[in-house]
Amino acid sequence: MIQAKFNSYNDFSSSIQKSDTQTNVSGVLMGYGLATSASRTYSDPIYGGSYNWNDHDTTFGYWGYMHMVVGRTYVFGKQFDDSVYIKIDGVVVLKNTINTQFATGTYVPKTTGWHELEVRVSDVFGEKGANGHLFDGSFRRWGSTMGVGWRDDGIQTAVPKSGWRKLMDDGTGRLLCSSKTIPCRISLLFPDSYSKIESATILGALQAEIPSDAFAGCTSLRSIYRR
Repeated sequence: MIQAKFNSYNDFSSSIQKSDTQTNVSGVLMGYGLATSASRTYSDPIYGGSYNWNDHDTTFGYWGYMHMVVGRTYVFGKQFDDSVYIKIDGVVVLKNTINTQFATGTYVPKTTGWHELEVRVSDVFGEKGANGHLFDGSFRRWGSTMGVGWRDDGIQTAVPKSGWRKLMDDGTGRLLCSSKTIPCRISLLFPDSYSKIESATILGALQAEIPSDAFAGCTSLRSIYRR
């Protein structure tokens, strides 16, 4: 995901991709760990880098792609001080600016694959981030460790918390990424009977690095095609 920081409250329109503050992160970092002031630092567990809220008027924006499966009901939840805004494939799925509310939004993808995802979290002043101690019982049960969560089973209740996951990638790029093409390395194994192959075609949307010895033994190989 690409993260950008804006020095204003509820900035749901400034370009994340064109911001001079943009950096690669593993997910919605500001979605967990309640901060009482700008002294709170968030560190990305995958890419490194540390980020801070302003004392007042801050919006962090995230842009990239999320891998989804056709027909599933994806639910996005917000337990955040103050605001969360989520848009998928150009459609606003969740927009809530009240710091004491647990809120959800749903999205059902029509295709399996990568879908454009934009998430913005914002604070005006005071406490900021995942809100685990406010007035609604659902807040206390969800805790203060996940301000923006997701699930793909259609359930929109805050509890049980076990069904929710942080909106973050584990570093593999299988859930969230900033590009639809994912760099990878492939290995190709051919039995001796394939030594007379004269051409090969690589299928798929992956941007692949082909090892120099991938076709070792294919002494008759003259061309490789990718499509």
